[in-house]
Amino acid sequence: MKRELAYLALIILAVCLMASCGVETAEVSLPPESAAPSEPDDDLALLRDCAALIGMDDAESAGMLDGGEQNYAAGGEILIGRVYSAELFGEEVAPSTSYGPDGLVDGVSIYLSGTDAAAYAERLSALLGEPEGQSGGVSEGGGVWTEWRIEGARLRLHGSLGLCSLEIS
Repeated sequence: MKRELAYLALIILAVCLMASCGVETAEVSLPPESAAPSEPDDDLALLRDCAALIGMDDAESAGMLDGGEQNYAAGGEILIGRVYSAELFGEEVAPSTSYGPDGLVDGVSIYLSGTDAAAYAERLSALLGEPEGQSGGVSEGGGVWTEWRIEGARLRLHGSLGLCSLEIS
């Protein structure tokens, strides 16, 4: 009986392994290494425009960054912000706003395609000067952050487990 159970377990394992051979895996694309870097003045102008979005309502924010598209939640019933298209540090990004309870922009998020937060911190320091604050090392969850001020807003670079993003509030 034990031998039959062992054979059955072995057959089930073999079937599972064979089934996984036919599964397609997702292709991950990173920005090309040879992408021409954007001009620092363009990068700074974009970050300033994103900071200027803080406190705007939807009508005002529609006039920024080529208008973007409204972003709805709850099946298209609740307007939660706008999503724009731009270029930052030589990569295509999609700055997105979020509206607070008062209907005004209270934050802008920009997800970056690179994995090295230190490289982004170096570029931001070249644009904005020395950071105003930093995390005290890597957090329990693997994250670090560095913070600057721009146009009266807080710009924070987050890096966690190979993911990098900017948060402006």
